[in-house]
Amino acid sequence: MRGGAGGRERAALVGGGVVLLGAGFGLGTLGGTWWDVVGAVLRVAGLLLVLGVVVERWVRPASRDDEPLVTVRVTRVGPTPIQTLKALREHAPRGWFVPPAELVGALVPVYAADRATLDTRLARLDARIENIPPVPPTTP
Repeated sequence: MRGGAGGRERAALVGGGVVLLGAGFGLGTLGGTWWDVVGAVLRVAGLLLVLGVVVERWVRPASRDDEPLVTVRVTRVGPTPIQTLKALREHAPRGWFVPPAELVGALVPVYAADRATLDTRLARLDARIENIPPVPPTTP
C-alpha cells in the first residue's frame, strides 16, 4: 500500500474491510461454534484492513530532524512574497514561519541538502537569499 494506493484503491480497501466486518458480525449471530469462529476471523481481518489503510494514509513520513541545517538571510522577496514564503517553508524545518511582511532580512534555517534546489526555485520567483556563516564556538 505504501507505494501509491490512490483514492479509489483506498476506498475499495476500506469498503472491503467494512464488508468483512459486517459479514463477521452477521455470521457471529447465526449461532454455532464454527460460525462464531469464522465471524471472529472475518471481523479481525476487516478491522486490520481498515486500520492498515488509515495508518498508511495518515502516518507522517520519516523526520528530517537529524539533517544538517544552514542559516540564510532573505535579501529580496520578489513580486510574490507568498510564493517566496511557501518555497522557504518547504525547505525549512517543520513549524518555521515568518509573516510575509517581515520576510526581508529574516533568518531562515534550511536543510543543507536542499540549498541548491531552493536557490533555483527562488531565482524563478525573483527572490534572493544569502548564506549566514555559522558562529564559531567560543572557548572559555
